[in-house]
Amino acid sequence: MKILFLAANPPGTARLDLDKEVSKIDDGLQRSKLRDQFHLSPNGQSIQALYEEHC
Repeated sequence: MKILFLAANPPGTARLDLDKEVSKIDDGLQRSKLRDQFHLSPNGQSIQALYEEHC
């Protein structure tokens, strides 16, 4: 299962630590019994590149 994590820091709000959030999600997936069935898309790719890779 491919998981595409999209996030944003809306203007006028406190800065979010999105890299830390993605890391926590990935750590949880790696601890699961079904870890080999998940692929979390790496952070930093453009949305277009991720779309083309996963669709």
